[in-house]
Amino acid sequence: MINKIEKSYNKILNFFKDHKRDTEKYRKELENLIELTKDNMKFKEYYFNAKFRLAGFYQEKHKYDLSKKLFLELIN
Repeated sequence: MINKIEKSYNKILNFFKDHKRDTEKYRKELENLIELTKDNMKFKEYYFNAKFRLAGFYQEKHKYDLSKKLFLELIN
């Protein structure tokens, strides 16, 4: 499981580094990482980071309701 989490996080970082933050692959990988880390306290920072980035992704796509929902989940 740890290998899957690390691999997913590295994919996200590569998308970010390669300026491919507006692709569906990026969104899917963020959602995958959120799913992998949601119940794992050891990787909670990955979970919050992915949720924050996904909220930003939706904001850039003008999907403000989805973005707001994710930001509010982070706050609470």
